[in-house]
Amino acid sequence: FPVTIFDHADCLSFWTIPDLYDDLHPIPDAVSVLRELHEKHGYKIVFVSYVIGGNFDSKLNFLKRYVDFPYDVVITKSKYLIPADFIIDDRNEFLNESTARKRIKFNSPFEQFSELTEPVKVVHNWLQVLKYIKDTEKL
Repeated sequence: FPVTIFDHADCLSFWTIPDLYDDLHPIPDAVSVLRELHEKHGYKIVFVSYVIGGNFDSKLNFLKRYVDFPYDVVITKSKYLIPADFIIDDRNEFLNESTARKRIKFNSPFEQFSELTEPVKVVHNWLQVLKYIKDTEKL
């Protein structure tokens, strides 16, 4: 990544880089799984994201480059306000607050600032996301 974090630096400043998503690529299978959920099973795909700083355009352009099916975008820290059948997130804080019918935690090596308050399905890749949704929804 293009930023070196020094001991005295604010670690969250990484997320404020304006072009943060410009050279990134999707996690393997993410787009194909979401496309299948949308096209074959009729799920509405909504990307709900918390943006710190000025990388909003970079994030939207990332989605435009890689996601070739209809989707919505909501930028908010209050993800719990968005009604959903499923939430897929890597942050315990957002999973705890969610009102989604099912919660899926995308495993992350990064430090969490809160413990999970309820059991959630933990996955390590997008094919596991697809399998879990198909299994629980009998698709």
